[in-house]
Amino acid sequence: MATIHKIKIKSVHFNDVLADRKTAEVRFNDRDYQVGDVLYMEEVDENGIPKEDGKAIVRSISHVLHGGQYGIAPEFCVLSFVHIAGWQPLQMLPILKMLADLLEESADCMDAYIRQHGNISTDVKHQIDDAMLGVHITNSLICEIQGMKK
Repeated sequence: MATIHKIKIKSVHFNDVLADRKTAEVRFNDRDYQVGDVLYMEEVDENGIPKEDGKAIVRSISHVLHGGQYGIAPEFCVLSFVHIAGWQPLQMLPILKMLADLLEESADCMDAYIRQHGNISTDVKHQIDDAMLGVHITNSLICEIQGMKK
């Protein structure tokens, strides 16, 4: 199963990936990158701090060129990546599972805050309900896709 790698990418490069001018990334090879893994590229400023708008791009690794050849230092690699749009349903499972986990964690944090402070506004209640609905929808999609494996 594919691994999701959350990586930071500076704005200038982020925009080039977004515009499809950049389809490869040189990275320190400390994560055992594999073809089929997912890159979750989070836009950061020049100091490596995530941007306030929280923009990110998701791509699939299509090729890994390991270092130690073609002038690439041994501890680095070049990752080629493609859009995920053409993926088959089974390839979407890791992303759906990550989304479900993130939504559930958000709902749990909001719920814990409410229990600690004793206040709940209608907006916060709706946010918790929406996050949990997202978890249920995502888990339903996961079950449906896993059912296709049979």
